[in-house]
Amino acid sequence: MNKKLVNEGFNNLIKQNEDEGSIIFPVNTLLPAGSKEREEASVDLCTTISHCRVAMTIKLPIRLFTFEISLQLRAKKKQQSFLTKEEVIEIGKSLQLDDESDIDDALRYLHNVTIILYYPAVLPNIIFVDPEPILDVLSRLIAIRYVNHKDRNLIANPPPSPDETRDFIKYGLFKEDLLEIIGKQRIFNKNFESSHMIDLLKHLNIIAEVENKGEREKTHLRVITDVKNKEKKNDYFFPCALPSYNKLNPASKEVRPLLIAWKICNRGTTTLAIPQGLFPLTIVHLLEKRDIVDFCPVGKEYYRYHDAMSLCVYEKYYIDIINCYTHIEIRFDDCKASCPEICELVTEAIKRSSKDLNVDDHHIFAFKCPSKNEQCYCIAKEDKSSARCIQCRPKCDVLKGDDDSYSCWFKNRLSDPGAAEVASLAGPVQPTESL
Repeated sequence: MNKKLVNEGFNNLIKQNEDEGSIIFPVNTLLPAGSKEREEASVDLCTTISHCRVAMTIKLPIRLFTFEISLQLRAKKKQQSFLTKEEVIEIGKSLQLDDESDIDDALRYLHNVTIILYYPAVLPNIIFVDPEPILDVLSRLIAIRYVNHKDRNLIANPPPSPDETRDFIKYGLFKEDLLEIIGKQRIFNKNFESSHMIDLLKHLNIIAEVENKGEREKTHLRVITDVKNKEKKNDYFFPCALPSYNKLNPASKEVRPLLIAWKICNRGTTTLAIPQGLFPLTIVHLLEKRDIVDFCPVGKEYYRYHDAMSLCVYEKYYIDIINCYTHIEIRFDDCKASCPEICELVTEAIKRSSKDLNVDDHHIFAFKCPSKNEQCYCIAKEDKSSARCIQCRPKCDVLKGDDDSYSCWFKNRLSDPGAAEVASLAGPVQPTESL
């Protein structure tokens, strides 16, 4: 592990999940490609993964296997990680894949079994035979936060200037020029430019594009979803590049935090979990709804972290979305009548994120149990009229009784007092001018 990364706080990231039962394996992505040190690091990582008893078997038709090997050999000969569609068609025809539709089907199949990466919707002319350089560019981009400026020549040469990295470190915002500096030595050329990488990251919902409203202040930004807008002056929001939160503010008791998770039952024990990568995808999907979701102002009372984010919704309310690693927590301390609308908004983003991850959308709603047992949760039943406590004896039901601080998330907004106000929120509004 690079000592400077450790000294700059990378160890804090490793310790972040120790109590959650997760393992983060530190990898120095700045080791030179093809070096003995990098090879040793690769062996060490593969050995660690093999001890986790993880395996995958892929059934591959022999002709596709030959096709895939031919792609690998051609890319290795060219010393690059991708091939153009023209090159792939040439290889396919040499293997009697004469119809271009057969070649396209073969590429899609190899993509679906994660052997190659092929995204014809945004990059129809590029096929990634090896995803490592793409991941390397992203890891170097994240490393900017943890490496001093004088050491950033390890990331890119020449290194990005302080002006080019200031907004990235503070707000998670970067321009295409920064990505170009980092990737030009590793992957970018005339066939695959930085703009292609931006298109790919937007398509995968890894980043969200934001447009400057004012030149003087970074607090005047709005999310844009117009894919035709190619101006380099726009910024891109990369939530994974933000730091972890240190401390959370006390949650509201008027509106209890709503938890969203997947329920895992094993030998009579019920636990909660969420798919890895769900949180940043959910944040990006929410920000894509620019008519009703926007950034919050910058301040101590708001979160802007890779595992906690405050957002402005419907131009008047603020919500906090927190990654607790076993579940996602939604906090809201304003109008109770708006809770069902907010629940629906976040749930829809989680459904879309689950689809991105190829995960079945079988999420559940839950609340922290009123008891002092921090490992106990009250899971809402399917009709959302009652809840079941997973550990307490006797069982408690937070959705019953006169306390509506829990049940307000599920009430029919059309029958509630103040429904007219909530209904009006769904109308067209203008995005706020805050970051």
